[in-house]
Amino acid sequence: MRSKLRRFRVEIGGKVYEVKVEEIEETGQRQIREISPREGVPADPTPKPKATPEVGERAPAREATVAPKAGEGAMAEGAVLAPMPGLILRLNFEVGDTVKAGDVIAVLEAMKMENEIVSHKSGIIKEIRVSEGKPVDSNEVIAIIE
Repeated sequence: MRSKLRRFRVEIGGKVYEVKVEEIEETGQRQIREISPREGVPADPTPKPKATPEVGERAPAREATVAPKAGEGAMAEGAVLAPMPGLILRLNFEVGDTVKAGDVIAVLEAMKMENEIVSHKSGIIKEIRVSEGKPVDSNEVIAIIE
């Protein structure tokens, strides 16, 4: 059996690791021999643009997906939907309140993260279909805006 040890550099979660892999020619199988973290070794020497906002700045909110559920027809264009399953932590408006496009309608907890659900249009909240502390499914209607 003839084997060959090969070295690779792998980036996982922003950390760079040097990995030695033994390649076994007869079977084509590979086995990990050694993994050693190498802090401070850049995987790509070219500088990358900042992905996070500066201190005091706020990252732009993402819009909730707006798509009709079965049987909702014309109302669908005013529906604010949950983009993913989660738990409603907070509702920022009540029925009858006026909202502008981009206002945070609700805060949804999903995968231990708080996600802002924003209004996709300006108008008046006609209906709120969820409650704080209650779970929602993906594409469930949170509110209707007229």
